[in-house]
Amino acid sequence: MPILAAEATSSLVSGRPETVKAVSEKVSALAQGILAAQVAWTRGALTLPLVIADASSPLADIGRSMALAAVEPAGRQVRLNHRRLSRRRKR
Repeated sequence: MPILAAEATSSLVSGRPETVKAVSEKVSALAQGILAAQVAWTRGALTLPLVIADASSPLADIGRSMALAAVEPAGRQVRLNHRRLSRRRKR
């Protein structure tokens, strides 16, 4: 947070590689999550008649798979960021 606060007071053209990378990673994870949720919804919609015939709870299963698919890219990015930022820096 101190890095972000310090960078927020500088100009946009001064080069903030960590902040730019952090924001672009979050936007990318959001877009991937939205796409994954749409794919999960489509997959669920295509299999809905088969699930209804099986008499299980199709809407809960579709909702659960959409939610898991939507948050998976963000979770993956958080793990990668933690690994990258927690490494010791060479001096």
